[in-house]
Amino acid sequence: MSITPETTMKKLVDQYPFLIDYMPTLSPAYEQLKNPIMRETMFRVATIKRVATNGGFTPEELIAKIEAEIKRHSSVNSKEERKEILKGIIRDVHAGVDMEILRKRFADLVKDVSASEISEIEQSLIDEGLPSSEVKRLCDVHVEVFKHALDDQDVPHAPAGHPVHMFMVENRAAENLMNKIEEQLLDVEKPASKADLEKHRQELELYLKEISEIDKHYLRKENQLFPKLEEYNVSGPSQVMWALHD
Repeated sequence: MSITPETTMKKLVDQYPFLIDYMPTLSPAYEQLKNPIMRETMFRVATIKRVATNGGFTPEELIAKIEAEIKRHSSVNSKEERKEILKGIIRDVHAGVDMEILRKRFADLVKDVSASEISEIEQSLIDEGLPSSEVKRLCDVHVEVFKHALDDQDVPHAPAGHPVHMFMVENRAAENLMNKIEEQLLDVEKPASKADLEKHRQELELYLKEISEIDKHYLRKENQLFPKLEEYNVSGPSQVMWALHD
């Protein structure tokens, strides 16, 4: 990307998200870059020329500093750089940035991401002080942001009989049961008559009894899988799943 005095800060930080944290180190005037709302409003039209003046630089001085930082980052291990970008996206999810904007940033900046990397990022956020309860609140949104990349990943397979394989089989069985329950409920007339409810009662009771056994699935995960993750200092995913189970 060619940087000129007329380049907008919004375009610049979209291309190089690490500048969001770098720019305030040059001048307190750039602290507002950390605010996602300001990035989408004021900095959408603010040019390097204008921003340089606000920070006490000439455009040429500021461009030189920015280019030096970009060059420094270009030598960063690609996985680590991708991790920082993803962490920035998750922080912006937390800040309430529009999901379409985040999807575009993700598509433009991070072409490949694995489920394990997302797990590592969540762990990093927790290690840096973000409560696991907050990560839990964002889980569905994370999945929404990263869904397209995850869909392109090969699904990991565990050998038959392995505990993880059994968890996956049980997940599919639970999905199947929930689909059957939904089908039964959709088949009930509206407004429901007593006769119609009675017609579906037996099957619904059977399915509900089966799905009530899901607690055993969660207990096994909590006692078999989570301790193994924590042995390797991977506590983030299990903390989030504990909260979801509760």
